[in-house]
Amino acid sequence: MHYQRKIHRNILVHICGLGLLGFLGGCFSRPPVGTGTDNPSNRNPAGETEVIDRRPIQARQMVLEDGDSLRVFLELELPRFADKPLNAKQISQEIIVKYGLLADYTSREFLETREIKLLPERIQKIGTKFHTYFNIAKRPKINEVMILEVSDALTKQSDQLDFLLSYTITKIRERFGLFNAKGQYPLFRNYLRAEDTVQIADVALSSQTLIVRYYAQSFNPAPPPMSARNEEVPRTMSTDSVFLLQTNRPIRFSQTGLYLIQEDTSNFYGLSIYVSALKYPKLSQVKEVIAPMIYITTSEELAELQNAETPKKALDKLWLKLMSGNTALAQQVIREYFQRIKSANQLYTTHKPGWQTDMGMIFVVFGQPTRIIRLNDKEIWIYTQSGNFSEMQFTFLRRPNQFSDYEYSLLRYPEYKEIWYPMIEQWRTGKVQ
Repeated sequence: MHYQRKIHRNILVHICGLGLLGFLGGCFSRPPVGTGTDNPSNRNPAGETEVIDRRPIQARQMVLEDGDSLRVFLELELPRFADKPLNAKQISQEIIVKYGLLADYTSREFLETREIKLLPERIQKIGTKFHTYFNIAKRPKINEVMILEVSDALTKQSDQLDFLLSYTITKIRERFGLFNAKGQYPLFRNYLRAEDTVQIADVALSSQTLIVRYYAQSFNPAPPPMSARNEEVPRTMSTDSVFLLQTNRPIRFSQTGLYLIQEDTSNFYGLSIYVSALKYPKLSQVKEVIAPMIYITTSEELAELQNAETPKKALDKLWLKLMSGNTALAQQVIREYFQRIKSANQLYTTHKPGWQTDMGMIFVVFGQPTRIIRLNDKEIWIYTQSGNFSEMQFTFLRRPNQFSDYEYSLLRYPEYKEIWYPMIEQWRTGKVQ
């Protein structure tokens, strides 16, 4: 089970520069919002005049085994269809899905390219989003990289995904995933809110008894990038409870913490689910809000917040002190900081909250990367045009573990202190852009 971590970004620069993506419409940079027309309306394929919603489309994917093939589930945000009754036929005609397969991220040519015709009977509308799927036959390889593009034929807007396809299925998380309470559609995340009702299901709807291990323990936030230590996933953890669940049946994980679902105790790898408070990925309670302050406070300031009799007053007092009493500036910086915390939780939650991971830490402090280069075993985040540096790179190594195939660990260097401390000072003085 693999979920695409979405950032608005220019990705696969090394591939785009080689001109490999002509089939998919060129280099994978996101088109500007509103491309395709200078007028407030266009004519759709049916010849009707339609007012264009210029918000960008977005796509997410999840992949599960389906016998001799892989099923690629898609969740699509299609703004111009969002507020209308479902018209699956129109969507199937106007939303174009194409993919190309690469041997790996460094390959110089596609092994296969194809345009997928979305079938109306496979399109569902869930709230304002749309779910669909297609299958791809397994190939005699261990894995390949899929580059997938979803585009709107009318507005010419598009979104692109890239992810590994594993043809050799060895782990439960490659066959089972999180679905809604009735098992109608997958959830494109590995975190839940307490009291959510879901199903653990596979494509075949097989009935199976699985073992669930519950861990109540919390994990430490990522150390700074110049630290001499990494926050590794523990090799052993104390299990707080064990119970059984039946696949394709509604279940609630009411206690907050980490759940690891396995087929048997001899299988090291499992399907992990992080369960948090009711409003996660947003942080709403004061005690939740204090913990992420670790990245921009001194140890003394953080201890004072944690030990305060009235934490909210202490937190307000600290922010006002940092912003030299400027209430409006304090509100602006608080809003930006905790919006990044929320986004990090959405993007990077694994066995612990997204803001605590290495990628989450860098995202919160430095923001969205200028561009990303992704390889099979690592990602390189590149930042440019900052007042503190001309260009900066962070390299994350992919370290699969029993909880996830997409756990990333930052390569730490002492030299990062030269850019870390000035960036923290920008946060502390309200100068973050």
